[in-house]
Amino acid sequence: MARYPATLPIAAPLGLTVRAIAGTRVILIALNCPQAQTKDLMGFALKRAAVSGNATADWLKCIKVFKSILPHPQKGGQYSTYDNPIQSFLWSDYTASPNTEYEITVTAR
Repeated sequence: MARYPATLPIAAPLGLTVRAIAGTRVILIALNCPQAQTKDLMGFALKRAAVSGNATADWLKCIKVFKSILPHPQKGGQYSTYDNPIQSFLWSDYTASPNTEYEITVTAR
């Protein structure tokens, strides 16, 4: 089972907090950011790495894209949240493996 600190303070934007709740195969990630810090915020990029082993960190994938970046996305395609930040304060990662501890990095974009 994955383990996470209850709340992770993130440096940018000021006041952003993250909570991760892990189940057997799903990690629910909740973000909170003061409205004053959301000006020019496109969204959030999420990177996940297994704490043990030699696995490299990788940006989580999404299916929604910015048309200005990718005007004709491939149907059913998956795209990096770094290039196409999540525009939500709630996200679920359904690609987690049981009995695995992860480190999740949240980047405001």
